Amino acid sequence: MLSLDLLEALPMILTTPFHERLAPYNRTGLWSHWSGHLAATKYQMSEKVEYFAVRNSAGLIDTSPLYKYRITGGDAERFLRGVLARDVGGCRDGQAQFPRPGRRHEGGDP
Repeated sequence: MLSLDLLEALPMILTTPFHERLAPYNRTGLWSHWSGHLAATKYQMSEKVEYFAVRNSAGLIDTSPLYKYRITGGDAERFLRGVLARDVGGCRDGQAQFPRPGRRHEGGDP
């Protein structure tokens, strides 16, 4: 049996802000751990249902557990322009963008 001290030291599994709303749709009851969060492995027994739902209408992917990075400093924009394909010039303080890694074009600033 685990001691109370050890139980208190174990990390708590977090849920995302969407968990309560999405949990009833998880008909499989299958959950996995993703960056310390509880995430549905799949919502239906057949992947075809989810595939065609996203293809023919709309879908939601809860990406809350993805790592977030805060890049700061005088050269932050120059640095990000060199490592991301997306133009970060329009991103204001306090806003976020989902990056597409890669180069926008050849021969640009590093």
